[in-house]
Amino acid sequence: MLTRDRTVANIAALDDGPAALHNAMTYTKQRIEQREQIRMSVKSHIKVMILVLMQLVHKLNIPLASLL
Repeated sequence: MLTRDRTVANIAALDDGPAALHNAMTYTKQRIEQREQIRMSVKSHIKVMILVLMQLVHKLNIPLASLL
């Protein structure tokens, strides 16, 4: 997807000059920032799920070795 964003930026630069390049670069930067936010959110959710799973295993007295 990032490659497509760069392509959009390149095409816009050829079509309409500096203003289009600036707009395309801003769009690409926003997309990168959105992806980073999503990545951090997913990472956080995974951590929470692991913690909940660990608590459940502890409460049910399941030996960790049996889960592997």
